[in-house]
Amino acid sequence: MRLANFVTELFVSFLLVAYFLLAGPSWHSVWDPCFTLLLVVLLWIPSVLAHEFGHSVAGRILGYRLNYIRVGTGRGFWLGPRLKIGSNLFWGGITTFRPPYRPLTRAGTVFLNGAGVLFNLALVIVALLVLPISSSFGWGLLILNLAAFVYNLIPARSSRIPGGSNDGAKIWSAIFDKR
Repeated sequence: MRLANFVTELFVSFLLVAYFLLAGPSWHSVWDPCFTLLLVVLLWIPSVLAHEFGHSVAGRILGYRLNYIRVGTGRGFWLGPRLKIGSNLFWGGITTFRPPYRPLTRAGTVFLNGAGVLFNLALVIVALLVLPISSSFGWGLLILNLAAFVYNLIPARSSRIPGGSNDGAKIWSAIFDKR
């Protein structure tokens, strides 16, 4: 799985560099790259929240009760009874549930872990169809959610990932592991 981690980190880095190259020609002052980087940071949190919201909707459909959603790692603060924002925002997020009365099937596992990825894909489509792509906001939404979509489809396991593995590894295990 180390190759998958390398490929996904390389791809995400490539997309971020592509974003700066696409947004670069519209910069008119020395401060524009700083504002672009700030926009990336500000768009990251809603993108991760949308991803985790996808998991929570799928969990609710499957009969789970939401425990909490956490964005980032480290010490943080609560924005409500079920949403925590960590101090290190760039390590993704995790959605935790209280288990249902019945065990989760393979199809349920694929649905639960694939729902977050589908929400990122929906934001990519929104960026392509609704937002003006010539704007930094449109490009930022497109690039960040495309990166999240691809990263979460490639199976990766690491202690750096909240929960130990990304959605792609959980989907892969549900489909191909023998039980």
